[in-house]
Amino acid sequence: VTFHFLNTKIDDGDIIWQKKILIEKNESVNSLVKKIFDEAVVGFSETLKILKLKNYQDYLIINHTKHSTYYNSPILKDAIEYRFK
Repeated sequence: VTFHFLNTKIDDGDIIWQKKILIEKNESVNSLVKKIFDEAVVGFSETLKILKLKNYQDYLIINHTKHSTYYNSPILKDAIEYRFK
């Protein structure tokens, strides 16, 4: 879960707050979405706390976009391909 500044590119701004989510072996979409939303609530609060600081820039993480990933929402074709792999 990542909160970052916005700019002209997708997911390219400096990171304000970030937390990795552990994906369990038998994780379902529903349980993973719940984990993400639960952490997002915490992250939103933490992000606001950081941005209120005079020295908030000291907390930013450079977003190295050459190492980042972006996933579109799957379409039906993607789901069928995944299901029958």
